[in-house]
Amino acid sequence: MTDDPFRILVVCTGNVCRSPVAAAVLRDALAEIAPGDFVVDSAGTRALVGEPAQPESAAIATRFGSTLEGFTARQLTEPMVARADLVLILAERHRASILRLHPALKRTFTLREFARLVATLPVDPSEHALAQDGEPRGAWRHLVARAWEAKSADSPASEGENDVVDPYRLGPEVWSQMTDELVPALEVIFGRADLVARG
Repeated sequence: MTDDPFRILVVCTGNVCRSPVAAAVLRDALAEIAPGDFVVDSAGTRALVGEPAQPESAAIATRFGSTLEGFTARQLTEPMVARADLVLILAERHRASILRLHPALKRTFTLREFARLVATLPVDPSEHALAQDGEPRGAWRHLVARAWEAKSADSPASEGENDVVDPYRLGPEVWSQMTDELVPALEVIFGRADLVARG
């Protein structure tokens, strides 16, 4: 692991459905692309502390080659937000909880919002150069800053457009919707990570 990894915090409400899956899949994919360059954790704004991930979440993670075995939900805290270089929330309403804990506005995005913004940004050779020089944190901080600049010029999203649906205690169709909303956003981030790491 690099001495200065880029830290990603994924946040939902209970930390038993959406964020555990997103964090596990993101962690494993990034570890394959750029071993040791990232630390990925998750937490909940109203976490069911100590509870395991929902069985449906565990099954989805397994489908994508990850595992939630041994996972337990954690409550979001100020130190978690303060340490994070990028906070990926699963719904707009989580933003207020983040900002109440720590002034992290310019590094807090919904997962889908961040993916959409990153997809519009051209590759910056300086980010690849930083990653190659053993400074992945610098490379990704630069990318996050560019995403924030792009956000200021972005058209306002319609209500719910940036959210990933919460399937807690709901039926299979909502779990399918959650997966359909999560996966494309994660794939965009994987693609950009590959470009930053490998050029």
